[in-house]
Amino acid sequence: MVSYQKSEVCMRKKSGCVAVLASLAIVLASCQSTVTVKHLMPATVNMGSYRTIAVASTDLSASTLSFYPTWSISFDDFGYHFSSGYERNSATRAAVIATDSFTKTMQESGFFTVLPPSETDKYLALGDDGLALLKQKGVKAIVTSSISYLDLDEEPYSEDIVEYRTNPTTKTTSKCVVGRKYYISQKVTVSFTYLVRDIESGTILASDTFTGKRSRETEVARRVFKGNSFVDEKLYSFAYAPSVTDMISSILDGFQEKIARKLMPSWQYSSVALMDNKPKNANVKDAYRLADSGKIEEAYRVFVAEWENSGHVPSGYNAALMLEAMGNLSDAVTLMHQVANESGDGKAYTALSRMLSAQKEQEEAQNQIQGTSHDGESGVTTTQIITGN
Repeated sequence: MVSYQKSEVCMRKKSGCVAVLASLAIVLASCQSTVTVKHLMPATVNMGSYRTIAVASTDLSASTLSFYPTWSISFDDFGYHFSSGYERNSATRAAVIATDSFTKTMQESGFFTVLPPSETDKYLALGDDGLALLKQKGVKAIVTSSISYLDLDEEPYSEDIVEYRTNPTTKTTSKCVVGRKYYISQKVTVSFTYLVRDIESGTILASDTFTGKRSRETEVARRVFKGNSFVDEKLYSFAYAPSVTDMISSILDGFQEKIARKLMPSWQYSSVALMDNKPKNANVKDAYRLADSGKIEEAYRVFVAEWENSGHVPSGYNAALMLEAMGNLSDAVTLMHQVANESGDGKAYTALSRMLSAQKEQEEAQNQIQGTSHDGESGVTTTQIITGN
């Protein structure tokens, strides 16, 4: 019996040590120095030859325009009744939101010269004459869009309010239902489609359909049991469910980043880990602190000086990362190439490969901006499902 207890104590001590070491490893890993780098990424579809575009207002499909819930939301326990959170103008408001959000994405990119919907719609209403006028204004492509699907699920539901109580005599714990919470559940689904056409040939240059979902629960009332009776508390004072317009807006806004990446070059940010100071070199200790505090140029000077002085591999590696973080990708590639060749370090070769890929993509993005690239042009239509809360 005694030997078993000693063994158990030892096991516990070892387990404790393992837990401490594991925690320490996590802390040390989380403390690793990193630097943020950004690269210009080419658009999936090369729109370099179509820099002047006319954007039309977002349309509504017939089914979407006619959609309106006829149900009401009722809580029989209270006699509470709510009308839908989908107003009669929700669809038209969604179209306006989509138009504004989509147009803003095109305008703020700086890549396109955009004729806004307020003008484009008038020209398109003129038919062929309007297209001729748009061509005279230098427009190269027409961008149209629609909300092809919009749906709402609303329903009431409730859940118990539970407490765990300990009997002072028996010391046993039991689960007690002390009341109920009452909610309105809302789930919105929106599909958005856009299409870009060459104004001369009518060829589809790009098109996508995105479907997004949002859901939320709103607590409207609470019933608390008091012995054989209960007390009701009304938490929501309106006769209609919460408006779903903000949910629709959130879904449409969520599509914009993917649209931007499809149609125009964009900046991509990523966090890259510095090489650890191994073998340890006291001369660059402060450089890690400088990098962590965002003083990239100062950190670079310390790292590159040590690399040139002693050939310390982590210093050369990190100096190249500092150049990359400063936006000097060409010199970063040159230095990382030197570090990899002179040291044979696997991490340096991996970093060099990453940098070379980024350099190639950045050059392609610049060619798209200058209109000198023919790569990436596509008329492929894709459908993407984007979900969220």
